[in-house]
Amino acid sequence: MEKSSLLERTYYEVALSLNLKENLIYSSEKLFYPGDCVLVPLKNKVVSAVILKKIPTQTMKKSFKIKEILNKDKERKSISSNRLKWLFWLAKYYKYKLGPVVHLNFPPLKGSLLKAHKKTKTEKQKTLKPSQSTILKNSIIPKDFVIPKDFVIPAKAGNQTEKKLTEEQKKCLKEI
Repeated sequence: MEKSSLLERTYYEVALSLNLKENLIYSSEKLFYPGDCVLVPLKNKVVSAVILKKIPTQTMKKSFKIKEILNKDKERKSISSNRLKWLFWLAKYYKYKLGPVVHLNFPPLKGSLLKAHKKTKTEKQKTLKPSQSTILKNSIIPKDFVIPKDFVIPAKAGNQTEKKLTEEQKKCLKEI
């Protein structure tokens, strides 16, 4: 490979985790391949994106400002070409945008990204009703305990009636 080819500007179509109408185009002097995870600027944030394809320079119309790919994302591994084809198929089959489908391929955030995510996340603590605070005072639950927002109490399935024990079950229960 010649040195001059490394310095040429290359354009890439990338998928972001956002539900956008179209994938975005970014450029770089570095060489990336489809499936590579990269960091790109989006408004005033840096977000993770996946390279979908290289766009030939001749076909690019520079009617808008194209931002630069910052770097390769060290938190995420590259996606293989077979998996990328499968993700394209999933998005088409389920009629969903490719960006969110591609990003669901990765495990939840870890490391430095998770720490940054936790710092930006603010949760309101709900105030207790008087009856709830009385129960809380008389219980062994710590006072600073907060119920997570994503906690869901499972719904009861229909009208559940109390089941009667058979004589044999009552006998076993007494022996226990």
